[in-house]
Amino acid sequence: MEMERDSIEQMVDYQRGLELERNHLAQTDDMKAISLLEEVRQQGELAQELQEQKFKAELNAHLQTISQLKHDRFVAARRAKTLETELRQEQDALEASKQKVAELQTKVSKVSNGSVQASVGQHAG
Repeated sequence: MEMERDSIEQMVDYQRGLELERNHLAQTDDMKAISLLEEVRQQGELAQELQEQKFKAELNAHLQTISQLKHDRFVAARRAKTLETELRQEQDALEASKQKVAELQTKVSKVSNGSVQASVGQHAG
């Protein structure tokens, strides 16, 4: 009987030891799982930060491009206005020159006609 009791106690001790080991393994597994979840969360945050940095860099690049295009458009509009003004001045000068040429042609015609008439009058007389 004594041996039976010792065997039962030994079995109970083994069961307790086994249960303790199971609990220890479960806690270890839980701790590993928690650690892995924390690591995954940190990696997710890092990935999110990197994505945001990439987005901000692209946004800044686009904003710089837009700013440059606006500046280029402003410069081009100012240049176009200057060229339009110069063109109008050249057209006005051309019209003035055409009028001057027409006036001079009229004077030349009158002088030529006057000299021809004078010449004809001298030969006639």
